Amino acid sequence: MLKVLVIDDSRVVRKMMVESLRAEFSGAAVDEYDPCIQGFPGSEFGWSYYDIVFLDYNLGLAGEDGLTWMRKFQNFADMPPVIMLTDEERVSVIVKAIKAGAKDYVLKRDLKNADLANIIYRALGIEGEEAEASTLNEIPALEVSTAATERTQGHEQSAPVSQRSESAGTRRNGAPQEAIRVHIPGYRIIAPIAQGGMTTIFLAQRVEDDLEIVLKLMFTRDQPDTPLLRYFMQEYALISKLNHPYIIKIFERAFAKDFAYIAMEYLPAGNLVARIRKGLMPDKALQYIRQIAEALGAVHNLSIVHRDLKPSNILFRQNDTVAITDFGVAHFAAGMSGIDETQVLIGSPSYMSPEQCKRRPVDPRSDLYSLGVVMFEMLTGGKPYTGRSIPEIIDAHIRAPVPRLPDELRQYQPLIDGLLAKDPAERFQSAGEFIAGLEWTCQS
Repeated sequence: MLKVLVIDDSRVVRKMMVESLRAEFSGAAVDEYDPCIQGFPGSEFGWSYYDIVFLDYNLGLAGEDGLTWMRKFQNFADMPPVIMLTDEERVSVIVKAIKAGAKDYVLKRDLKNADLANIIYRALGIEGEEAEASTLNEIPALEVSTAATERTQGHEQSAPVSQRSESAGTRRNGAPQEAIRVHIPGYRIIAPIAQGGMTTIFLAQRVEDDLEIVLKLMFTRDQPDTPLLRYFMQEYALISKLNHPYIIKIFERAFAKDFAYIAMEYLPAGNLVARIRKGLMPDKALQYIRQIAEALGAVHNLSIVHRDLKPSNILFRQNDTVAITDFGVAHFAAGMSGIDETQVLIGSPSYMSPEQCKRRPVDPRSDLYSLGVVMFEMLTGGKPYTGRSIPEIIDAHIRAPVPRLPDELRQYQPLIDGLLAKDPAERFQSAGEFIAGLEWTCQS
């Protein structure tokens, strides 16, 4: 069960937070704290009980604000992650909050539409391009026995998985967790592959033909209808409409007793992250970029916007071709003119378009911006926009000029300019238009 503390001098804001968090997390325990009445909570407060703390920037106290408290919190060994609540939209204030130890921030005027689940996941380190481990009760932590890695014939193999029942604070103190077993008729579990912000992933064999596949699981015990589960089930609905050489294949989607699962193509050749780290020659980078663009074109033709294109979501087949995956946060575009205006900040900050960063409606041109970030990184080995915090990265996407390629790559600068333009109207307007520009550049 998620346990949250909300520190704010406004009763209205506290109640709004309680309602929003309980709507996002079934059964969440949300405690209110009025700083004007209760004063500063010291080290003896019992911080390890909570998974996350929301802290008001304007506490209503003379001579003290959220930054003052944040600096004091840094002295507490068992302090959970803190997210700043603020009316201040100035980047300088947000940056100060991050420097003081805040993991993220939420503007109070956006509270009704804020995606608190994803904000909390980021703060706990389970979202973003490098997310490897889970911390909330929605996703279990793996406790794998050696038997889980052995192949067996003629019967189902199970892998033990822990279902979290403790708070994050309890787990920080090393409390044991009860293990359950994963059993999916028609599949033999071979071994766990990874855990991400939303799912646990296993390598398995399909019994009928011994085909190695990936099983992507989301545990649903006591959580029959969460936003994350809706994203998860949407992934199958979206990808099942696509039959493209550069998009991952989906075989099945179903529910078991305690979890939902997707059976998909197993791609053991790794992802684009590893290849970028090793370094890519320009011709190879452009070969991959064209394949990614062709896949995006197929996605966009179905009025789908991926919204989370990044190197870790670009896998490889054994024949050295790409396969785009992770459509969990994709959305159908509303008549190709943009997604619902009430959408919130979802994606990976290093790869988000300016309109995503501003929580504005997005359309396929947002994916083309992300493609530009990936292309720049493939060519140079570094991201076009960096910062010491998420707010700084977001501000760079919105305000910083389009970066320049090194002189030896300057012939590709027009392509980067056409992908990374701040105004979507000034970008390539479709994947096909970009591919035409890529062909012309490579032939020049």
